[in-house]
Amino acid sequence: MTIRHIDLKSSIKPFQKALKDVKNVHFVNNRVKVYWGGYSQVEMLLNCLNEVRNHGVYDRVVSISGMDFPAVQYKSIEAIFKNNPEKEFLRARVVTGDAEISDKVIKYWKLDYNISSQFLRRLMRGVYNRIFGNIKEKVGLKKQDVIEINQREWKIYFGSDYWALTWKSAMEVAKYLNNEKLKKYFKSSYAPSELITQTIVCNTVNHNNIDLIVSGKCRYEDLCSLHYEVYDPIIQTMTEKDFDAIVSSEKLFFRKSRSGLSDTLIEKLRKFYERKDKA
Repeated sequence: MTIRHIDLKSSIKPFQKALKDVKNVHFVNNRVKVYWGGYSQVEMLLNCLNEVRNHGVYDRVVSISGMDFPAVQYKSIEAIFKNNPEKEFLRARVVTGDAEISDKVIKYWKLDYNISSQFLRRLMRGVYNRIFGNIKEKVGLKKQDVIEINQREWKIYFGSDYWALTWKSAMEVAKYLNNEKLKKYFKSSYAPSELITQTIVCNTVNHNNIDLIVSGKCRYEDLCSLHYEVYDPIIQTMTEKDFDAIVSSEKLFFRKSRSGLSDTLIEKLRKFYERKDKA
């Protein structure tokens, strides 16, 4: 089953029309306007998890975006999950005590602005984060890089928005996303959707079941459990030249794919999968 969240800034009708005859596709009813780096991404995640729960109980919950595409055959994805029933396909870097990235949480950030103009949104972000954020820092208004939850000190962790969790862990994430203390802490963090899921999972799950936890410097790509991607200095759009790297990556998905730029690559991958299925 697939749950799709369509950004409230966009019309849902073209998506409903295109997928009306596709079985087991459901749209999130409680949609939100999503702004990159803001807490709205966390609100979207919670709404998606609630929608999943409304439709039943599943072995695993997989978080991917509309710009992702399989890097292996579908049956291979199913087999990997089936053969690793307790594994959390999530990677995380420890933020607590790491001066290189702790500003993500100890400083006060605001990245959600309900303004249609992208230019004005960027301007407002810059004004708040560079001016008011620095003023707060100078007067000593900093958060700690740990948080106490249920009378226990939680470390903070960072990683990718995209993961595949067991049902139990996914529902634990949904539960803690409603925790008011966590919400208040992460609402003023930088890109909280890349922090809050990792923090919940790494503080509630046996670390032996988590794909990878890193202390210290690493590449962003190293924190992607599911995806092959190239981050230099932003996530690159994949084209036909990336075919060999994708196929040999042993990752389940790749990103980013874009209509008009990745079409030849995707068609080449489809034909490659079809030949493997027939072999």
